[in-house]
Amino acid sequence: MSEPSSSEGDESSEGLSAELSVDQDADTKVLKDNGQGPLAVEASYSFMGPIPPPGILAGYNNVIPNGADRVIKMAEKEQAHRHNIETTIVSKESFEKRVGLVFAFILALSVLGVSSYLLIFTEKSGYGLTVFIIELGGLVWAFLGAKEKRQRDISEEE
Repeated sequence: MSEPSSSEGDESSEGLSAELSVDQDADTKVLKDNGQGPLAVEASYSFMGPIPPPGILAGYNNVIPNGADRVIKMAEKEQAHRHNIETTIVSKESFEKRVGLVFAFILALSVLGVSSYLLIFTEKSGYGLTVFIIELGGLVWAFLGAKEKRQRDISEEE
């Protein structure tokens, strides 16, 4: 078989007469040139997604019995698998956020308890006040940071 050629608009083929025939089984266009033999020009197809176009999908039945049905079932299984993974990820992230909130609440209460103990029951009120101010600053910083992150996420979604 000769080199692939694009004879339409090519300056070297202006004086040649040619006959174009299309081989449907091989998806190949064959250009028969007078005296020089056949030149093949292949057509290629591409598609995006798990399911090919109907014409190509129907061809699977010629190769494998119920081939098109198997391809569609494969795509459905893949979609169900992806949905399952997304559901699992969302539920785990939600669980991690709740656990994080519970631990943060416990930590805040324990630090508040320590600072209250130091302020009220000991003579180390300076230490107690320092711990209380640091805890209060940390809580304010965490809440403001969370609020800013939510606003940033909302603006990114828009």
